[in-house]
Amino acid sequence: MEKGQWNPYVAGALSGLVIVGSVWLTGKYAGASTTFVRGAGMIEQLFSPERVSQMEYFLKEKPIIDWQWMFVIGILIG
Repeated sequence: MEKGQWNPYVAGALSGLVIVGSVWLTGKYAGASTTFVRGAGMIEQLFSPERVSQMEYFLKEKPIIDWQWMFVIGILIG
């Protein structure tokens, strides 16, 4: 490995501990699947807002940009 790079096993273990800590502190899980569904809902709102507003899933999970969106953007950038 090049100098300055972390061992991938250590980095993975530390990432796992960060996620466990974030769930313990905030009660929210770090993930991306809800973000992709919300993104689809936002796109669908452009074409059929009344349909999105009646969908049972989007009544519970509003199609908005939230902290999970920023998490996914950070993954793509980083």
